Amino acid sequence: MTFPTTGFTTTNLDFDTMIKRYMPYNLLFEEVMKRDYFLGKVAKDQNWKGGEMQIPFMGAHASSISYGELTAEAEINEDKPVLGTVSGYKEIWGSMVFNDHDLQRHTSLEQSFLKILPDRLESFIERMKEAVSINLLNGTHTASLDVAAAGVNLAGGIVGVDRPARLSINQFFEVGTVGTNKAAGLPDGGAYVGQIDIGNKLVTLYSDKALTAVVDLSGGGINVVAGDKVFVRGATIAGRGFTALRDQLLSAANGGSTTLFGINKLLYPHLQAVNVDGSGITASNILNVLFDAYNTTRELGKGSPTDLIMSFKNLGSAMRELELGGSNAGGDKTFGKGNFSVTDTRISAFGWTEIDVVGVKGRLTIVGVQEMDDDIIYMMDWRGAKLHSNGFFERRTAPDGKQFYETRSTSGYKYILDTRFFGELVVTKPSHCGIIYGISY
Repeated sequence: MTFPTTGFTTTNLDFDTMIKRYMPYNLLFEEVMKRDYFLGKVAKDQNWKGGEMQIPFMGAHASSISYGELTAEAEINEDKPVLGTVSGYKEIWGSMVFNDHDLQRHTSLEQSFLKILPDRLESFIERMKEAVSINLLNGTHTASLDVAAAGVNLAGGIVGVDRPARLSINQFFEVGTVGTNKAAGLPDGGAYVGQIDIGNKLVTLYSDKALTAVVDLSGGGINVVAGDKVFVRGATIAGRGFTALRDQLLSAANGGSTTLFGINKLLYPHLQAVNVDGSGITASNILNVLFDAYNTTRELGKGSPTDLIMSFKNLGSAMRELELGGSNAGGDKTFGKGNFSVTDTRISAFGWTEIDVVGVKGRLTIVGVQEMDDDIIYMMDWRGAKLHSNGFFERRTAPDGKQFYETRSTSGYKYILDTRFFGELVVTKPSHCGIIYGISY
C-alpha cells in the first residue's frame, strides 16, 4: 500500500512555515527597536561575531604645549590608549508556547494562527522589550521591594513593590540582591507572583506556579529586608545581565561598578561620568536642579549631553513645575513658570514623552521613559554609548531548520518558540555623560 506524497502537509510543517512568514527576525528587531526609546536612540553595531571584544579608551592625550620653546623630547606626553575587554555576549531569552488544540479551532491552521498571533506577538514583544530596557537602564532587577509599606505581611507572602505594573500573575522571580538569591531554599529557587494590588503597591508571592502556598518572606532562610529586589530567573547571578547604564556611569562610591570592562575607573578621567547628588531634588525644584546638573556636566565633563532621561514620576514633577513655577534647590526662592518655556513636546505612541525646555541657564530635552527607576536621571551624549551584537535577535533553530520545539503530553501537543536578545551595552565615553543619583522625594 502506498501513500500520496502531495496534496497535504503536516501540522508542524505548516506551523514552522507560518512562523518564518509572519514572525521573521527583522519583524522582531524592527518592532522592539521602534517601541523603545533607549533601544531606538542608542547607536548599534551588528558586527560583533562573539568571543572577546576589545574596547579602546583614551587614557591620556598628547598634552605637551610650551610658550617660547620646544618641549624637551623626554618631557613630551603621548596619547595613552587603554583596552578594556568584553568577554562575550550577554543574553536574555523569551519563550512563547502555542497549543495544538488552539490551532485547530478554525477552518484552517493558517486562519487559526493569524487569529492567535497578533495579540500573542504584541504581548511577547512588549514583555521582551520591557525586560531588556529595564536591564539596560537600571540593572538586572525588575522592581524594588518595600518591607515597611502599609499592608505588608511578610509571613503571609505579602510585600510592597515600587513598580507593580512590571509584574505579571504567575511570573517567576528570584528574591534578594545580585549575588544572593534569598529564595534559594524554595523548590524552584524563587517565588511566583499571585495577587497584585496596584493601588496599594502590594504583591503576594507563592512557592508554586499553581498559587496554592504563600511564601514566608520573614523566615525559613529568606528574611526579606529593605533594599531587596525581585529578579527574573538567573538575574541574581552576577555577570549574567547586560551591563546597565547605572553601573557604568555611577562611581563605585555612589553605587556603580569599580571597573569598566576590566579597567579601574579612578585610573583615568575618561572613564568617569559626572555624578551629581540629587538628594535635594523635590517636586517643586526639579527643573532648577536639572539645569544646574546639566551645566555642571558640561563644565566638568567632556561632552555635550542632549537628553535627560528620567522616570514618569520625575517628568510629572517637571511638568507641574513648568505650569505652576517652583523654588530653587534650597527651597528659599520661588519663581514663576515664565522662567521656563516649552518649545516642543513629542509624545510617542509607544510610551515615552519628550519635552524641549528653555530657561535662563540653557536648553534641555527631558524624556520620560516608563522603564526608568525614580532614583536616577541620565544626561546622555549619545556619541558615548553603543549597543553591540550580531543581529540582536535570534530564534533558536534546530539542525533540521525548525524554529520550534514540539512537546507531547496527555493534554495534547505544544509548540515552543525560544528567542534571545544578545549583545552588550558599552559606554565608550563615560566622561561625555552625566548621572543624577540619590533622588528620593
